[in-house]
Amino acid sequence: MTLKKLGLLLSVLMIAGLFSGAAHAQDICGEATTQTLYMGKNVDVGTVSIWNDAATLFVMYRITSEEWDLDELHLAIGTQLWQIPQKKSKPIPGKFPYKKDFDEDGVKEYIFEIPLGSWTSGANLVVAAHAQLKQFVDGEFEDYYIYESAWAEGNRFSRKGWAMWFNYMVQSCDLD
Repeated sequence: MTLKKLGLLLSVLMIAGLFSGAAHAQDICGEATTQTLYMGKNVDVGTVSIWNDAATLFVMYRITSEEWDLDELHLAIGTQLWQIPQKKSKPIPGKFPYKKDFDEDGVKEYIFEIPLGSWTSGANLVVAAHAQLKQFVDGEFEDYYIYESAWAEGNRFSRKGWAMWFNYMVQSCDLD
């Protein structure tokens, strides 16, 4: 089994609550939603998965590309599209409320844990998930990094750009 296939299998098992090392996965309510993470408009570099338990919304970024690592993450969630920070229909990831920077190399996965607060079962959320990726280059004269932007697959904010958003419905934790 390749490393990429193993990573995807572990991701599915973790979301399903079958992998014992998965924090909070055993309490998952309903089903997770997984979107492809696209770099440079159309290069599949990973996934963004979202699920909830009774009190928390979880958003997991996972890079499946061996060449790319996480550098920065930006996440915005609301009940209406206008709640995503934007200017003239262009989102502004630097103003998204949930952020994470990575100083180290080799980071392939991160999970945001966000209190549900007023988002109750059945709430339809608008999610904008952005990542800045980095690739280390062992240059002939000097080492350096290449940086690229990536968005979770969904609806475009505007026809001019490729930034995207998607919907997630908060799942019920009723055991009926």
